[in-house]
Amino acid sequence: MKVKLFVLLSILSLVGSETLCAAENGQIAGQLLDADGQITYAGEVVVFLCDAKTGYPIHRETKKSVEASFQDLSCDKFWQAVTDEAGSFEFNEVPVGNYRLVAQSWSGTKGMPKFPGKTSSFVILHGVAENVSVKESERTVASPRQLGHEILQITNDPPEASAFLLISLKPTLGDGILGPYGWGNEFTSQLIGVTHMAQPHVTIIGLPDNRNVHVALFNYDNNPGVGAATFKPGQQHGKLRIIASWSNGHHEPPPELKELTDHLQTKKSTAQEFLDGSGNKVRTEQEAQLKLIQLVRENPKREVNVAGLGQRRLADVIAALGYVKLRAQLRK
Repeated sequence: MKVKLFVLLSILSLVGSETLCAAENGQIAGQLLDADGQITYAGEVVVFLCDAKTGYPIHRETKKSVEASFQDLSCDKFWQAVTDEAGSFEFNEVPVGNYRLVAQSWSGTKGMPKFPGKTSSFVILHGVAENVSVKESERTVASPRQLGHEILQITNDPPEASAFLLISLKPTLGDGILGPYGWGNEFTSQLIGVTHMAQPHVTIIGLPDNRNVHVALFNYDNNPGVGAATFKPGQQHGKLRIIASWSNGHHEPPPELKELTDHLQTKKSTAQEFLDGSGNKVRTEQEAQLKLIQLVRENPKREVNVAGLGQRRLADVIAALGYVKLRAQLRK
């Protein structure tokens, strides 16, 4: 199964808007900067080209944004540039539009590692460049700047490997049991790194000094595991709870969802009960769950009434229903 980055050298700015590319295309040229805004002479750093609005990577051949498939999180199809020894990079023949750059590297690795593979457990985040506007036949100067100096080691709980980890400045829609369906637009649009975990732990270097960091995990398997967590500024070590039906996976909801989960289980509630008339064409429980997820993606703060408990976040209700289903699977 395959598995889904502002000051530049003044000399580049002198190039101006000379004709560089074919009509309706432009060029992006840049130089890595450290957290203090100084030039970083780092070679073999991977710079991903992403859509500015959604955060999805741009396909290197179609040059259109790609929403990562849950079955195919391969990064080799994503458009990327690798820095030279001076930390410089270029993207040529870029369609006119707005983009986002995400830069990272892996200790002991030149350029992009093979996903999946024996990926280094040390990931260096070299920063992002936001709102990169490409105009026809012009060169756009954009320099990813490292977000900070913080270092965080994450250990999976249970200590299982063979997973993909996404790192963002914004949280997922809800509890980790929602998996990729619960990543949400805010989470993906503010990604600052992604890696394959060949070991059950990873050390991330270059995190913001004064902002929370949010991560999501997808453990690819015939029976996948999922997880999500938030880590505070200055936190050096943290555990990432993996939810799965494995014998050593986490099966029970976190304390803040236990009452809701127990209540829905006792009432034998279903997803279809919370569609509020918007699911007339929904025929199965799975379709109802996907419809509810879509409603949350449209409005992450959406609430529904839970008989006996009052108003609850719809994202929490979906997560609680997920734990009810997981409990049922384990009883079989």
